[in-house]
Amino acid sequence: MRKYIILFLITGIVWAQTGSDKLVLKGGQKYLGEYSHFDKKTVYFKPKNALTSQPIDIKHIHTLKLKNGAELICNGIIDEWSFGIHQNNFNAEYYQKLTIEEKASYDAKNSARKWLFYPPSAIFMLSVSSGSYFVVTGQNPLESIPATAIATLSLLWSYRIFKKLDKKSIKDINSEEMILYEITFSRKFKEEKLKNIIKSTGIIGLTATLGTYIFFANFSLGGGFYFGP
Repeated sequence: MRKYIILFLITGIVWAQTGSDKLVLKGGQKYLGEYSHFDKKTVYFKPKNALTSQPIDIKHIHTLKLKNGAELICNGIIDEWSFGIHQNNFNAEYYQKLTIEEKASYDAKNSARKWLFYPPSAIFMLSVSSGSYFVVTGQNPLESIPATAIATLSLLWSYRIFKKLDKKSIKDINSEEMILYEITFSRKFKEEKLKNIIKSTGIIGLTATLGTYIFFANFSLGGGFYFGP
């Protein structure tokens, strides 16, 4: 009878543990709790009795197994497919738990990401318009007022296209919370938009500088090119 009681207790403990996600670090530490979400190279996990989720660098994780049996990380290797499925399901659940201000910030950040592509798009349109003007007229675009006007219009056109793509993802928000959502969204969107434009412009500038340096480093005064020693 004692054996059955012990077996019952062990079974109960194992069953209780399956109601939690399991995290095992490469150092051997084991934690039961709730997996929150994955952000770039960081896993957020809330151990039992903890108040909030804790960020853990993914390189320190040996195993991350969910209570439904899915192993997101096994032997330090990420299961991209399982992570993708869980992340998609998590996003919907996570969004519903956010406050109205958090929802506005979340939506604004996602909506502003496309502005990373505005600087390269604008530069491309500027190059096309200036190049086309030169091909058609044979004149230097920098010395022509019509060419400058065309280039300016191409930049404005690119901006208007991106502006039209700006949409707010407003879901399940009542009229009383709408004002707070709009204010928070507008403020956060402007911040993220400017940040993304500056970031993209900086990358383009560094790339152009590096390209120019490589070009002149391989350009001889005699008009020829050489690559390497």
